[in-house]
Amino acid sequence: MRDQLRALLVSLHLLAVLLLSLPAPAGMTQESLQEENLQSSFKAWSGTARSLGLDLSPQDVQNLSWTWGNRVLDVRTQVLRPFQPYYKYAGTNQRWQMFGYLNRNPGRIEVATCNQRHKKLCKDEDWTWRFIMGSDESDWLRPSIEQERLRAIVSSFAWKKRSSHYHALGRWLATQAGQDFPEARFVRTRMGRIEIPSPERMGELHTQCEADPACQGPVPVESWYWDKIFPIQEPS
Repeated sequence: MRDQLRALLVSLHLLAVLLLSLPAPAGMTQESLQEENLQSSFKAWSGTARSLGLDLSPQDVQNLSWTWGNRVLDVRTQVLRPFQPYYKYAGTNQRWQMFGYLNRNPGRIEVATCNQRHKKLCKDEDWTWRFIMGSDESDWLRPSIEQERLRAIVSSFAWKKRSSHYHALGRWLATQAGQDFPEARFVRTRMGRIEIPSPERMGELHTQCEADPACQGPVPVESWYWDKIFPIQEPS
């Protein structure tokens, strides 16, 4: 009898955790649906639908996402309701949700240092690019910046969110640069918006990049934002 009871409790635990971890459209609001990256995905989904003979505009895809997303959330809430006390007292309330879609316009962070004594003296040619995401040459602090947890935070910068975290990261990078580059006086960080090309175009860009010694990556940056400069504190 004890073994059967243990098996039942383990089965209920697995069921509770499984239900909580099923994919769900977290954080979906009318405002979030207007974000640039998501609107780009709606256009892509519309193109795919039309290639299959379905006359769906990007707005139609957005409306379907909103309608069915809310229905999924409503059903999910009802299914999980009996398990909520268990999640609370057993400490199993962490949700592991899958990505709802591919972000085709990710952001790329770059970090540079300048040795000039005053910020206004740091011209373009004075900046030495220490870290460029995806680069094997400019790879300063790569294990830290591309670590799983920090990479997730940097990924949120592609949505122009968590600006306070971005400034905190810049200050931390300035502290690290002061230790690794004693002559440096300023750290510069910037985010670049890129668009993931088609496989065919990616092959062309990769070939072009291999032939160009100055190439910093096969995918070109469309635009820059959050270009910030942080002072490096001189050792006392």
